[in-house]
Amino acid sequence: STGGTGSVGGAGSTGKPVDLTNGGPKLRVLTQLEYTNSITDLLGPISAQLELPPDTFLAGFTSIGGAEVAINAAAVEPYETATLTAVGEVFANATRWQTLVGCQPQADLSDTCVATFVQSFGKRAYRRDLTETEVQRWLKVGKDAAQLTGSSATVGLAALVSGILQSPNFLYRVETN
Repeated sequence: STGGTGSVGGAGSTGKPVDLTNGGPKLRVLTQLEYTNSITDLLGPISAQLELPPDTFLAGFTSIGGAEVAINAAAVEPYETATLTAVGEVFANATRWQTLVGCQPQADLSDTCVATFVQSFGKRAYRRDLTETEVQRWLKVGKDAAQLTGSSATVGLAALVSGILQSPNFLYRVETN
């Protein structure tokens, strides 16, 4: 993925506390190119065209513009549609999603391979380690989705991957000075 650092009020990529004396960390929404590259890095090549909200330019740079905007209500639907399209493409192919997940989980997603997947995929998507609370939250999302569809591991895993990729933790980068 795009490789940001740290978390607001948390530890930077070095594991040391983020220095807030020089203005602290800033959130910046991913540009269209960063989003597309991140999705490709995380899920593999996606053949569908992903329609994303337009980039914001400031001083001629999208990366600077991304620090000046927030994802508003009008941008939520395009990100949701793009994510569902990409995730749907991956999870429509059993070999492809099993390669992504790295194991063949039980239908109810109760095995340790799913927790390991959430930790590793989440770390790559969020550009930091997930907290135990986040891991448990995403496991619950996957298990609930699997249970609603008659214990389908595929549907549960697709739901948790889609959720991670729609999270502000993925859509925004934390940049430190």
